[in-house]
Amino acid sequence: MDVYHKLLGIPPNEQPPTHYRLLAVEPFETDREVIANAARARCQFVKSVSLTIPELTEPVLDAIMTAKRCLLDPVQRAAYDRELLAKQTAPKLASASQAEAPSGIRHAVPLGSDAEEAAKFETDSWMLAPARVAEPPKGREWVVGSGSQAAIRVLAPWVSRRHCRIWEDASDAWIEDLGSTNGTFVNEVPIEGPTRLQAADYVTLGRKTRLPWPLPPECTGRDLRVYSIGRAPDCDYVLDDKSVSQHHAQLLIEGEVILLQDLDSLNGTRVGSLTNRISACELPEHVSVYFGAAKVFAQALIQAANRHLWRYRHALRP
Repeated sequence: MDVYHKLLGIPPNEQPPTHYRLLAVEPFETDREVIANAARARCQFVKSVSLTIPELTEPVLDAIMTAKRCLLDPVQRAAYDRELLAKQTAPKLASASQAEAPSGIRHAVPLGSDAEEAAKFETDSWMLAPARVAEPPKGREWVVGSGSQAAIRVLAPWVSRRHCRIWEDASDAWIEDLGSTNGTFVNEVPIEGPTRLQAADYVTLGRKTRLPWPLPPECTGRDLRVYSIGRAPDCDYVLDDKSVSQHHAQLLIEGEVILLQDLDSLNGTRVGSLTNRISACELPEHVSVYFGAAKVFAQALIQAANRHLWRYRHALRP
């Protein structure tokens, strides 16, 4: 099966596709928001069919993520564009008999069926609240970190006391790293110096903590507690299951609000039923959560997070 053709509409004579063709954007597109949105749409569609043909969709997902990382990094994109221009000596690309599978393929176990559970937890019956989205705020500035003086305090061991700064000028939002130990990333690319932020960008502290962006209103002076979930040993909640990504998801806890956020995991995060795949949502206590094929009760997860974060907060006290 030619998955590039069947799923993405890329005919054999355009394979292997360029990064731009793979993301379905104009050649030499430079708008970061356009690129990020296109990559997200492609990934969501491919993930929606990954349960039936995971062995075929994994290489496509890897190729999409490679294209996204390249085109969102100005240095990598410039080098790629030069190479692409050098190859375009004819109006049409030469035909390729078969697209070469991208390297670095991740291996994951497809989800099993759970019809009884799916029938039991109907998505609509729980009225799950979607993630809150706001426009980037105007005319403000924040220092983000784990220290008591940070405007937005993110309580996680890998977040520095003064980790990064976010601010705005007349028309744009910007971010810069403040010499943090583990770095600040925008769309998985480490930043060096002030970097412009678009509404669709992903901001990550230390490669593990996804900072909500755009920032919610009235966020200054609030503590944001982070609880990481995945297969990697450095996660707060470790799931030893091959269908779970290394850093699969996270809980963001602010006061009484608990937000569950998927971290672009391969097999996805589902709430309430196997059919309800989410990117982010407020998490009630009375549902089951599926990380890949691993089932966890939300109440047990929230209790474990609260115990862990209580210990961490007390460890910070002098």
